[in-house]
Amino acid sequence: MSGRWFCLVCGLLLLLLSGCGPSAHDRLVGHWDGQFDINQQEVERQSGDSKSPLANPLAQMMLGGMKAATLKLHFDKTGQMEMTFKIGPLDQSTRGTWEVVRSEGDQVTIQSQDERGNQKQFELTFTGPDEFVMRPPEGGDAVSLGTIRFRRAAQP
Repeated sequence: MSGRWFCLVCGLLLLLLSGCGPSAHDRLVGHWDGQFDINQQEVERQSGDSKSPLANPLAQMMLGGMKAATLKLHFDKTGQMEMTFKIGPLDQSTRGTWEVVRSEGDQVTIQSQDERGNQKQFELTFTGPDEFVMRPPEGGDAVSLGTIRFRRAAQP
């Protein structure tokens, strides 16, 4: 009889401990450095379509600049965020708020609101403890053009 109790207690402990990892919110808190991963095949496909905005040489030049662009994110534990985007001489920062609205394993959806009140949802996937990939928000032209890969940065 005591062997059954021992097995039952061990099973319950394993069940409880298996769900004790950090929450999606806790995993995101910190400083992140991002780089654009451009889907070159999709860019070439859209560039050949005269109705696509990518058929414009200026758009092609801007896309080339995105490959060299950097993006920095800071999510703090109180729900505040700051994003800095740098491409060549252009350096733009915005502040706002964020919250996790859905989390299933490594798949996370966050809702952000910038300082002007604009809200967006972002889908991201953790690919490791210190790395995630973010898709551009649905409804934008950039959705099929690639993703942004973020790596946890050293604290500033």
